[in-house]
Amino acid sequence: GNQLAQTTLLSDGMQVWVSQGIGSCAERLLIDLIENCNYLVIEKVADVSQVSIAGEVITYTVSITNVSITAVGNIVVTDPLIDDLEYLSGDDGNGILDPNETWIYTGTYTVTQDDIDSNGIDTNGLVDNDGDIDNCATVTGTSTLSNTSILLTSCVEVIIDYSNNGEPAYTVTKEADVETVSVAGDIITYTITVTNTATFGILNLNLYDGIIPNLQLISGDVDNDGILDVGEIWVFQGTYTVTLEDLMGYGIDADGDIDGDGDIDNIVYVNGTDPGGDDLDEVTASEIVLLDFIFIPDGFSPDGDDINDTFEIIGLADHYPNFTLQIYNRWGNIVYDYKNHGNITPDWWDGFSNGRATIGSNIKVPTGTYYYILDFNDGERKPLVDWIYLTRTE
Repeated sequence: GNQLAQTTLLSDGMQVWVSQGIGSCAERLLIDLIENCNYLVIEKVADVSQVSIAGEVITYTVSITNVSITAVGNIVVTDPLIDDLEYLSGDDGNGILDPNETWIYTGTYTVTQDDIDSNGIDTNGLVDNDGDIDNCATVTGTSTLSNTSILLTSCVEVIIDYSNNGEPAYTVTKEADVETVSVAGDIITYTITVTNTATFGILNLNLYDGIIPNLQLISGDVDNDGILDVGEIWVFQGTYTVTLEDLMGYGIDADGDIDGDGDIDNIVYVNGTDPGGDDLDEVTASEIVLLDFIFIPDGFSPDGDDINDTFEIIGLADHYPNFTLQIYNRWGNIVYDYKNHGNITPDWWDGFSNGRATIGSNIKVPTGTYYYILDFNDGERKPLVDWIYLTRTE
């Protein structure tokens, strides 16, 4: 048989003399016995590919396989994120990782809110803002043949998901401290409440309001970090002062332009970014303050220039849709007799008699003072008796 005659330890393995045959007929051969330098294979896997909520538990499994021809002892497995990495199976009981043997370890890591809000941590648990939780396991050991030290590392990434399951990241409400305004100079105080309904802190929160440039944060950012934290509620306030133009135009839209719909429209637009810097969907909230306003002019000039050509009472039809209006000249003759019957756009007096006057129908009445009786027909407000001055320049 083969006999080992001499060995010389080399840095990369062993050179061995062997003899083949018997006695004087034996033949001596010098062969190289070289260890497989890739002693071990380490693999680390996580039971989930992504996380989104603080408190989620990631279970990691670490597998170490000896792929060499040499046993490896002094096996130590460490993981910076897992204090309680636990051996599960694989050892035949001798405490040495034998060739073709696989040892398995497991451990868990609980995701924190800081991990989510900082957009990721590195293998040491430090913020790295790369959108995932990095985790590495390291194994050390020693070859039992050459006493060579072994060091291997295997890493796995678990992505942080900021989709919030497709739900809005925040809710927004808007309220006014009054329901109606009626006088120029009235002040409307708006309160906007923004609530974080996401699983992550919201950065770069921005509010835009077309008629309130001075929105101020009045409460909510308890830790003063400028981040709308999970579950946190921020409250903003701002004021708008009603103008005569708002009243005369009978309402403005959310951009502050006259729209004549009988109210002051207001919309706030809210947007922000997730911890990864991606824009979140914009959310809006609106509020309407009604105009309790009726403007009765004391004169008009029906001269065909499309300016003040009719005796129009702004807001009357909106508040009192069934009003009646009778206008008399100074001799007591009716020159205008009108019942509205719920019309949105009444037929206002244009300075011509409308057929019920003793002076005749469709006659252009002259410049002068005319008296009217306005009946609101709401069962509460008494009829109004007053005068209007008609001016003709023709």
